Amino acid sequence: MFYPIKYQESVSITAEKYNLEPSLVYSIIRCESGFKEDAQSHAQAIGLMQVMPDTFSWLKNSDDSLPDVDLEMLYETATNIEYGCYYVRYLLDHFGNEKTAIAAYNAGPGNVEKWLENPDYSSNGIDLDNIPIDETRNYVKRVFSSKEVYDYLYFNDDNKKNGGN
Repeated sequence: MFYPIKYQESVSITAEKYNLEPSLVYSIIRCESGFKEDAQSHAQAIGLMQVMPDTFSWLKNSDDSLPDVDLEMLYETATNIEYGCYYVRYLLDHFGNEKTAIAAYNAGPGNVEKWLENPDYSSNGIDLDNIPIDETRNYVKRVFSSKEVYDYLYFNDDNKKNGGN
């Protein structure tokens, strides 16, 4: 299946905890790791949601409610989804815009903040009209394209009534 819904219990519980749409979480996992728990990128991002070691350390030290675990635990499903979802929620709260937050998930919040200050990339300082890095621009498109499919296949009202079929 091209749009799996693996790790349902962890995604469901954690998405609800951080007030995220499960379809967004599945889309990020799909685009980041292809649902491979042991994924590690060339940039050293780890696990399903490809959490960067520096981001992990920052998150771990910034909020006592997150599990106090070692970096290696990011290869475990529940821990990776917890940290990834927490970070997505942080970015959504920080930027106030879903597209901008997802761009920051890929390119880093510092880069996105610079883009928002540049009129070539943002006309209002909130929305990204233009994303200057191809990888990030394509990533945002892939995440939201996947999210549309997940919403249609599993999370629209007709499919909910039919058990997702």
